[in-house]
Amino acid sequence: MHVGSDGQNTVLGADALPQLIDTLRAHGYEIADLRSLLNT
Repeated sequence: MHVGSDGQNTVLGADALPQLIDTLRAHGYEIADLRSLLNT
């Protein structure tokens, strides 16, 4: 996920991440970081 800025010190994307994760988990998805995926 890309986290960007609108040029006015407002971070875009990061604020949506908790809701996005909750929604994905509610639909049966699991969240994993790349490091754990590469170590398996």
